[in-house]
Formats: sequence, C-alpha cells, structure tokens
Amino acid sequence: MRIGGELRGGGSILDRGLKAIVKSGSPPPRIVIGRPPAARPQGWLFPGRDPAQPMTTRQLNRACHAAAQMAEINKRVSLHTLRHSFATHLLEQNIDVRVIQALLGHAKLDTTALYTRVAPKTISEVMSPLEHIALKLKEIRPPG
Repeated sequence: MRIGGELRGGGSILDRGLKAIVKSGSPPPRIVIGRPPAARPQGWLFPGRDPAQPMTTRQLNRACHAAAQMAEINKRVSLHTLRHSFATHLLEQNIDVRVIQALLGHAKLDTTALYTRVAPKTISEVMSPLEHIALKLKEIRPPG
C-alpha cells in the first residue's frame, strides 16, 4: 500500500482489485481503500472512527507508532518502514524480485531494489562456486 497517491495503473494491493487512493483537500487527506463498485464488500478495510469513513492518514500513523511502542521497537518507525520490511521479508522467503515489484506497484526493478534490504544472515548463506565444488568433493571422497 502506498500513501500519497493511487497505486500505479489503478494497481492493486496484492493484485486482488484493492485500490488505495489518498484524497487531498479539506478535511485532511484520507486513504480510501476499496474494490471496484461491482466487487466491493460492505465497509472499509481500515475503517475510521466513523465506520462509514476510511481511516485517516493520521490515524494510521498513530496506530503504527502505538504498535511499535507496544512491541518495544526503539527505532524510528513509519508506515513506509512497513513497506520496506514487507519487501525485505518477501525477498528473504525467496520470492522472486519481479513478484515483489508487482506487489509494490513499481514500474522499474531499480525502484524495488531500493526497497529491499538483504539481511546479513541471507548473505552469509550464499555459497560460492568453489564452496559447492568442495562439498561435492567431500561427498565423492570420504575423509580418511
């Protein structure tokens, strides 16, 4: 989900027809998340104080900061941090980067690369071709 505009190409959240749009003006900007009218279920994915209205950007930010505080996360956290974390966790689960690109609604793979952070554990698990050869040799020739 992107705060700040409509998902690219009327794109969807998880390609399921959900659209996220920020409407600006007065009252303050609001995120509107929903489906095309024919497929729209009743209510909002993130209802506001008034269930007939979507949650405001400010309410989402407050919920994010409250959750971080409850989880005792002392680093700076934002909704955008969740977007980066989502991309990174998908990458760590060996999800193809092009799938992540589509889920984030990016037109360019370079943009997706900026969102993903590679964990040190993931890097340490990468084996060089020489390490693969050494393992094969150990399998062929028993020690001794």
